[in-house]
Amino acid sequence: MTQRETSAEIDAAAAEWAARVDGAQSEKAVQPELDEWLSGDGRRLGAYARARAMFAHASRLKAFGADFDPDTYVAEYGAEDDPRPEFEAEPEKTPLRRRTFLIGGGAAIVATFVGVSWQAAAETYSTGRGEIRLVPLKDGSSMTLNTASTARVRFTEKLRHVELVDGEAIFDVAVDHARPFVVAAADTNIRAVGTSFNVRRLAGQTVEVTVRQGSVDVHRDGIRNGSTRHISANMRAISSASTPGIVPSSVPPDKVSLELAWREGMLSFEDVPLQQAADQFARYSDKRIVFSDPAIGNETVTGLFAANDPVGFARSVALSLNLKADTGADYVVLAR
Repeated sequence: MTQRETSAEIDAAAAEWAARVDGAQSEKAVQPELDEWLSGDGRRLGAYARARAMFAHASRLKAFGADFDPDTYVAEYGAEDDPRPEFEAEPEKTPLRRRTFLIGGGAAIVATFVGVSWQAAAETYSTGRGEIRLVPLKDGSSMTLNTASTARVRFTEKLRHVELVDGEAIFDVAVDHARPFVVAAADTNIRAVGTSFNVRRLAGQTVEVTVRQGSVDVHRDGIRNGSTRHISANMRAISSASTPGIVPSSVPPDKVSLELAWREGMLSFEDVPLQQAADQFARYSDKRIVFSDPAIGNETVTGLFAANDPVGFARSVALSLNLKADTGADYVVLAR
């Protein structure tokens, strides 16, 4: 009786098939053999699909050029033998570039298989528009996802790693000196041991990090000067493609609390232009705030408002600024 393949054996074979198909002059040349292999076990098709996706991802490393830092890639995608974030890693006598990430032949299969393992181990959490979700993590930490946000969580024996794919989240991190807690957002990594901080990643790839308690190290890939900043409670760091390095600044404690009022379903504004406030409400509701005159959007507002009630906000603004609010099915218009 033939022994049934293990999942690990199927994943390894799928990685080999992905490499073979990628290297073939014509995919049709190997398709009959591939079809025969796929038909042998119902689990093989899913394993092959994952391997193909990760092989394509790993193969793109060739285009990164001489500036590509494999330590950073390891930190983000989780090679088990070196899970340190790039800004903490020390130079190795045997570079990771040669040891793991040379693309070609069998090394491509190794990179693919590592990728498959990472994808299998990651857990993805998301919120819809207007939804706020508290996610307890297995180490005792917690992650609170703001509206329309997505995060991937992967914990190993050496590293607690979260990728903030999009949106915003507050991280309340349990102390574990043996396992750093690293949040990756675009080209920025935030490292903590035990603290509380907020990370916002929205359109334009600008990343904002605000620390409520403790301290964190903020690192930006590909920047020679000012690439790492240590910021503590009541400080903010901004990493943006429009500015070099990381820009830290102080934030009054009461302002930090107000800015993070979204965790209680509230939005706080202090002399904020109405257009900017309308953009904030658009993250939480399908009902849009629009202006009959663009100049109205330049008026400012101060106050604390329910994030899921743009109509209530518009009516309040109308009363205070001597405007009128006309409500439609999916919009509310502020007019003079």
